[in-house]
Amino acid sequence: MKTYLKDYITMLRVEKNLSPNSISAYKSDLEPYLDFLSNKQSLTDLEEIRQIHIREYIRYLYDGKIPDESRKKKKKEKKAALAKLSKAQKEKVEKILSTFDSGTLTEIECEAKLEKEQLNANDIASLMEKDKKKKLKTTTIVRSFSSIRNYHNFLSREDLVKNNPSQLLDPPKLQKKIPQILSVIEIEAIINAVDTKGLMGYRDKAILEILYSAGLRVSELCDLLVQKDLRDKKMLLVDSKGKKQRLVPVGKKVIKAIDNYRKKIRAKLEEKNVHEGYLFLSNNGKQLTRMTVNNILKKWTQAAGITKKVYPHIFRHSFATHLLDGGAGLRSVQEMLGHADISTTQIYTHHDKLFLTSEVQKFHPRW
Repeated sequence: MKTYLKDYITMLRVEKNLSPNSISAYKSDLEPYLDFLSNKQSLTDLEEIRQIHIREYIRYLYDGKIPDESRKKKKKEKKAALAKLSKAQKEKVEKILSTFDSGTLTEIECEAKLEKEQLNANDIASLMEKDKKKKLKTTTIVRSFSSIRNYHNFLSREDLVKNNPSQLLDPPKLQKKIPQILSVIEIEAIINAVDTKGLMGYRDKAILEILYSAGLRVSELCDLLVQKDLRDKKMLLVDSKGKKQRLVPVGKKVIKAIDNYRKKIRAKLEEKNVHEGYLFLSNNGKQLTRMTVNNILKKWTQAAGITKKVYPHIFRHSFATHLLDGGAGLRSVQEMLGHADISTTQIYTHHDKLFLTSEVQKFHPRW
């Protein structure tokens, strides 16, 4: 069933020029689908796939049955990560993970301990992955359907199969949700909660300032390189989706936060490991991971006394919404966010519409 999957992935990388994260998402959508067809539907050939099989798979996902194959793959990755370690190191790592699983260690503490064992970011992510059975989000199912349809379109376009079973299928309905945002007061509280008595606080403060002031995706933040001319140009060069680049203006507070981080702690971190010029480094001098950024946000959100769920992308939502509320043009915000389609940016105008509706409800005599 997976005969042409490798060819498709190669096409995405070479012709579509997709990022490693996007390619990984396609693989994680398609491999469980093809395994389902083989193991649950007993299909042996791509020509046997019909609309009903795709519908069955989508129903399977809606029922909350995360494919067994995905869990097996995660366990395999975890086993592979442990196999790289010496016997003494393996015992030490297993003890750390046992403490983490019991809830004694937080994610931040666990990751810090694993970093000291010189494990790379992928291995740490695999080892800390918990096998939880939970329902998939509708957005994940919609993305999975889109990946399946694109794959069948590729097979049909390349004349690798005679029929395209996905062609007439309607995608799962997705109710558009208005993005959650933080208020300016909440963001300032989180940034001000950062304690710079511990030197890593300078790094954390710079991260928070950039997330809000530049509206970066977490992957873009992790991929930022050191820019020697930032103070003069006041523009961040960002590697965006599809290996595109964009420039995002930044103000004095961001530049000052980056300068402080570089002067106070980064020089010490870069001596610990090969870092390839990445701006933000972990405790052991390696490129920062998305998991670490999440943990940094959790830490300072709790310190600020904010109970709302805070994650990296909520800073991006807040950045866009606050700009539009302040009178920025939709096209300008689209460019700064790196959106290919302006309709993606338009979702942020809904907050303004909600505000207007609430004002009319409050003050209009005939409402």
